[in-house]
Amino acid sequence: MKTPQVSITKITPPTPKPYVLRRPTLAKKLRLMDHVPFCVVHAATGYGKTMAVATFLHDAARETCWYFLSEVDLELSAFLYGLMESVRRVLPHFGESLMQKLTEETEALEPHRLAELFVREWMQLQAHSDYFVVLDGFQFIPKDSPVDVFVRKLAGQLPHRFKLVVLSRTRLTWTEMELWKTRGDCLEVDTADLTFSRDDSEAFFQDEYDVWLSDEEWSRVEQVSRGWVLSLRFLGDKMAMGTSVSESLRDLSRLVHLLDAEVWSQLDGSLQTFLMKCAVLEQFEEEDCRQVLGNEGVKNLREAHDGNLFISVDAQGRHFFHPLFHRLLASKLASHSDLYLEVNEAAALWYRRKGEDGKAFEHLQLAAKWDVLGEWLYQASERLLMDGKLDVLYHWITLLPDTIKEEKHWLWFYQAEVERYRCHYVNAFGSYQHFIDLSQTKHDLIGQCRGLEGMARVHLDSVQGGDRAETLLKQAIELLPPAEQGQETAPRLYRVLAEIYTNRGDAKQAAEWYGKSQELEQLTEVELESRLLFRTGRLQSSIQLLENKSLDERKKHPKLTRSYRETSLLLSFVYALNGDWERGWQAAETAIELGRAANSPFVEANGYVRKAHAALISQQLPAEEIRLLYEKGLRMMEELQSTRGKSETLLGLTLLYGREKALDLALQYGERGKQETDAMRDDWLNSLVRMAIGIAYATYGKDREAQEVFADCVERLSKCGDSYGVVTSQLWISYLAYRNKEWDKFVPAMTQALSLMQSGEYHFLLRRPTMLTPQDVQQLMPVLIEAERRQVSPDYVSQLLNDLGLQNVTFHPGYTLRIQTLGQFRVWLGENELSEKAWQRGTAKLLFQLLLTKRQHLLAREEIMNRLWADSDEESAIRDFKVALNALNKALEPNRAARAETFFIQRHGSSYGFNLASGYHIDVEEFEKLVTLGFAEADPVQAAILLEKGLGYYQGDYLPECRYDDWCVEERERLQALFLRGAERLAKIRLEENRLEGVIRWCEAILKVDDCWEEAYRLLMTAYYRLNNRKQAIRWYEKCVAKLQEQLGVAPMLATQETYQKIMTQ
Repeated sequence: MKTPQVSITKITPPTPKPYVLRRPTLAKKLRLMDHVPFCVVHAATGYGKTMAVATFLHDAARETCWYFLSEVDLELSAFLYGLMESVRRVLPHFGESLMQKLTEETEALEPHRLAELFVREWMQLQAHSDYFVVLDGFQFIPKDSPVDVFVRKLAGQLPHRFKLVVLSRTRLTWTEMELWKTRGDCLEVDTADLTFSRDDSEAFFQDEYDVWLSDEEWSRVEQVSRGWVLSLRFLGDKMAMGTSVSESLRDLSRLVHLLDAEVWSQLDGSLQTFLMKCAVLEQFEEEDCRQVLGNEGVKNLREAHDGNLFISVDAQGRHFFHPLFHRLLASKLASHSDLYLEVNEAAALWYRRKGEDGKAFEHLQLAAKWDVLGEWLYQASERLLMDGKLDVLYHWITLLPDTIKEEKHWLWFYQAEVERYRCHYVNAFGSYQHFIDLSQTKHDLIGQCRGLEGMARVHLDSVQGGDRAETLLKQAIELLPPAEQGQETAPRLYRVLAEIYTNRGDAKQAAEWYGKSQELEQLTEVELESRLLFRTGRLQSSIQLLENKSLDERKKHPKLTRSYRETSLLLSFVYALNGDWERGWQAAETAIELGRAANSPFVEANGYVRKAHAALISQQLPAEEIRLLYEKGLRMMEELQSTRGKSETLLGLTLLYGREKALDLALQYGERGKQETDAMRDDWLNSLVRMAIGIAYATYGKDREAQEVFADCVERLSKCGDSYGVVTSQLWISYLAYRNKEWDKFVPAMTQALSLMQSGEYHFLLRRPTMLTPQDVQQLMPVLIEAERRQVSPDYVSQLLNDLGLQNVTFHPGYTLRIQTLGQFRVWLGENELSEKAWQRGTAKLLFQLLLTKRQHLLAREEIMNRLWADSDEESAIRDFKVALNALNKALEPNRAARAETFFIQRHGSSYGFNLASGYHIDVEEFEKLVTLGFAEADPVQAAILLEKGLGYYQGDYLPECRYDDWCVEERERLQALFLRGAERLAKIRLEENRLEGVIRWCEAILKVDDCWEEAYRLLMTAYYRLNNRKQAIRWYEKCVAKLQEQLGVAPMLATQETYQKIMTQ
């Protein structure tokens, strides 16, 4: 047998390029090649199979024999000579006897026999290290050909130190493969392993091309490239030359021509036909393929996967082609018009049976079957609307020719419904009117009723033109055929009328129409009932009803938004009236998310307003941020021309500016709010706006004007039947009368307030601030003590004072004492910060800090003197203590009358302590409570919320001015340790969530407090490594080593060293 010549290029291993991105995940998998005898790497053209394997073997300094296969290797003898020459390039004496046998044999040997001879030849070498033999381009070898049989036999009996690596564009379908993989004898590297991730792509562009893209640009690149290495290199080359992202993406069409030549032209006709048909199925399941293309199509689908024809399967089992290959298939299908129509019609029928209306409609459009599309859409409209698939419904209705919609006139109704839900009110009016006109022409009474109801709902949803809405509804009721009077339409119309009267503040009429609806249909309209309840002062009943509804909605939320009737919006507002700002904030955020998701700007805008209400009560956001929330909501409402939305926003801005003592602005917004609520005839909301004006006057010190406004509110809210509004107004009148010592006004106002408070369960008004009460509820405590003194409802007042811990108290300063101890020491009397000068003496402040630190205990005078005046004799210490105590009481209670008992600092015999029932607020307690709750919380998301909020209070060491005082050291160290543990726990949660910036933030905060906290270094190293910043990860390890040596004289713990080794080796 003549010995063929083997080109040196076929047996020379490829040289890695000057820059190759070393990807940790891929490298980790390729390292497994050291532990298995056989490895298969398969993927379509352009995925970098050759370069990935060559780079790994080069970096690992492995002995490598490389053989590039081509068409000439179809003959077994040619293939064997080439294979042996590739091995002899590294091992010159290999295969001499086998080569001689091949030359001498006159008849071809069986592949199995040759494989055995090849193995025997290798074993004679007695190799002392592993040799990797790479067969690159195995897709040229037909299945079950002599070469395929030889390699298959060889792979099943590989000798010691012989590692076989097969690179192919197609998947090997040998039956033994699964067994080999199960035994751990075979490694498979596929398209998913070779595909570039987002992080890989970014690193590739930055390091090789110095190209940096924004998140939006990367999203566009990923959408087209899908991690295909060839496309990424093409884009990188273009962008490095200054071509824009958009232009580079357009130029990617050139790769379609490459796919045509390299892939498409190599396929047989039946597979080409299958792939063309598949172009209509962008993302599909195997059953879709079977129903549209038949059982033969499923067979072809598997063949496409085995051939790595740019097809993938996602986690949900859906098949999809690479966008560029799909573009090629679509262009091929478009050139076969009959096949194009046939496949689209088949796909439309299947997707309709499957219930995927949008896809069915799309294929009908492609097949230009508009009449069928109109009929199908008409039949599906009600279901699509109820399922909340508004985008699908609206897209197809508006795409239909008007001639089809005139014939199927109810399509105009559904178009109007979507426009109403989307807050496109002008368009909705036009569509409803057109539908009513068509219904009249077609003598469709039900259609006319539904159209009139829809127009009325537009007025309601935009909350304007209440009179017009009432007229439209009464027209609909008159038109309703007798047969429909007892059906669902009549009670629904009655409920809408009840809603109109609720919005006007006419509770009586609202209840009457709601009762009529209940007579016909026993259906609880939670949104309407809850609004009736809270507008008549029954807040707790309203909250209970809405919370039960909210629980049901968590299991299954309605698909359609309900404008201002959304449960989360209503709950947020009632929570604001109830003073439960945290739950109000959460409900508002839920509404905002819902509005965005449902594309309902009205719900989203209302969410911002309700969120601002919660922030106003909480006093935890700067006034500027609250203003921005209100104004964002206001802008959106003005764009929607929504009177109700604007009115409530104007109410909020009036409250905000009033509390900021910007009276002119408060009055300006208040007047606008009155005009808007007058226009919509909502007496209840109008009264709340007036109350906000009264609060602005009271805060500014214009008590006479405030009293007049509140007296007017009492009268108005009494007519509305709102006991909550009345009691709130009377509390303000009582407070102002107390402030001005007008006892003739004080007693009757307080009498009514207390009576309503007791019967309506409004005692919470004395425990927490609400939307309409003083920001500092402690302002009301002197009013309550005065009521006791004047024998106003004495039994109830005594009970209230007892519940508040104020029994036997004769003096209350009327404000909350707020104290900051972490990072610096600051004290506020209500809204006014205590100046340094107000302390008069430094020892007064020091005495207060001691009593705060030991606030859970009474301290004997002797113990106080020993701690603060240890160096003084007894007489001097007693004198200094009295002077300091007197200065402290004057600082905390500057307006206390002479000889009145002190409130904040209490005395029991010769012992002194801080009054824990004084309604104070101190940062350390909030810090400790929230962090402790965070530790106890099992849900990581909720734990992170609690920890983040709690750790925010830690602005630095506890009482830094007392750094060297023994009585303070233990508390400081305890709180510091709590911070470190809490921050570490939060950093670990952020790492689990892969929110790496949060990990870095909290670990750096830990190291500012304790630069030897080793876990923080480990977390930082891991975070930076995940960010592909190995250099920074190593720097943190080096800092850790240096700090531990410098501070403690020790090396890092084993866990830290292992983290470092992992970073260095992966």
